[in-house]
Amino acid sequence: ALAATTLPEGSPHLALPLDAYRAFTGPVDPTAWRFYADVEGTLRGLDALDGARVRVSHGSFPLQVGLGANGADCTLGASISLALELVRQPNTGDLLDVGQPDGSLNLALRRAYIACADESYVDPIYGIAGDNAFWIPELATDFVIVAGGEFRENADGTAEMRAEIQSPTNPSQHWYAVVAFSGRMDSGDANYPPDGSPKKLLAPAAYVENGGPIDAATWHYYTSTDGFLHGLGGLNGAVIGLQRFGPAFQVGIGANGINLHYGGSGWLTFQLLSQPTTGPALPTAYSVGDVNIDVERGCKRCPTAAPKDPLVYGGNGGHAFWLPGIATDFVFEPGAVFVERADGTAQLRGTLRRAASATKRFETVVELAGRVDPGQPEYPPSGSPKKELLPSAYVENGGSIDTAGWHYYTSTDGVLVGLDDYSGARIEFTRMGPSFQVGLGASGKNLAFGASGWLNALIVAQPTSGPSFALTSHPDININVFDECP
Repeated sequence: ALAATTLPEGSPHLALPLDAYRAFTGPVDPTAWRFYADVEGTLRGLDALDGARVRVSHGSFPLQVGLGANGADCTLGASISLALELVRQPNTGDLLDVGQPDGSLNLALRRAYIACADESYVDPIYGIAGDNAFWIPELATDFVIVAGGEFRENADGTAEMRAEIQSPTNPSQHWYAVVAFSGRMDSGDANYPPDGSPKKLLAPAAYVENGGPIDAATWHYYTSTDGFLHGLGGLNGAVIGLQRFGPAFQVGIGANGINLHYGGSGWLTFQLLSQPTTGPALPTAYSVGDVNIDVERGCKRCPTAAPKDPLVYGGNGGHAFWLPGIATDFVFEPGAVFVERADGTAQLRGTLRRAASATKRFETVVELAGRVDPGQPEYPPSGSPKKELLPSAYVENGGSIDTAGWHYYTSTDGVLVGLDDYSGARIEFTRMGPSFQVGLGASGKNLAFGASGWLNALIVAQPTSGPSFALTSHPDININVFDECP
């Protein structure tokens, strides 16, 4: 990216009426835009254009990004002039014109994105302390994220972090953290940076003013922080409130104060709101603690079979896929992944095998789309949540599982492709009933972070040898989801 002080040829490209720009008393300031001088890409034909390839580079002006940069309105956007070069014609149908004129790309950009939150590991050169997500001296100073770590930034200037956290040295310290941020402040905003910010906890040599790589002037902040820690396991019923202390919560490269990764951090105060329903009491007074996280787009997690917890579920468990009529004991082999993407889609993929027979296997890919989160108008989707635990497991009955923290995918499409004894078989499936649900207790088998969904399935092809398949009921998926594979 190039700053506006080193403009590439043809930039900035001003497509709005002149009175929209700062020089003519309007709100759009092109000197605040970013520019990308080298742009290359390929358009790949689909459907009737299958096989077609068009090489793309920038034309009369390169990519520009910023408020008003899309040339359509004054919101955050981007635009570029595209030079098009036909490389390959479609396999069938009408041919494309050989001499394509320049095109253009005009985008509206939203800040909202969903990213994976994880504990920050201390940098060996610039880090001073770390290897934790939460530091709460009266409870534990080594909390790590064991499941469900997410950091979501919204277009309205708010953000939210959710994570299941636990202390490795004291596993009884097991909590579900929900933290809300608001009052986003970016470089260029009035009163930037917020009072008391930035909070610089790396070695001084890490920062640009001392010759290092970290520029705090690129960070953004949230001036309000409020949240809760909900006790899990032996801490069921316990609730601790938390709020910002001192500098605003900061987000950016090196902002976690522990390493040079993209992340966030902030100091916190804590207040005990309720004690656990059983067991030892928690401290009633707390000193200042903090939260420090790495943030990565596209959460890649480890899915496993969801074991049954007999205290909260009375049916069967211990499976990842339940295929009645074929087998009900399919588990994932090592290497399976569950990836949640920033665009509201997700993918579950891996190799399944029967627990009772290692040669009865399927390769599966499940594509999920239409993510719906708490706070959105359509939340929860029609027919959701799917509550399969005992009533006593849910918060409305005194339990620890709050379905208001779950998120959903309204579209499910997948396939099972037979391997070994099942070679030649193919089963395709879609969502049935409630939307695919993800969250603490969402597997319907236990209280851990997990996911589940019922399926409509169609046997497209039978195994090339052995008995034929016949599904006797609707299949389903029940998985636990860990941030790191056990």
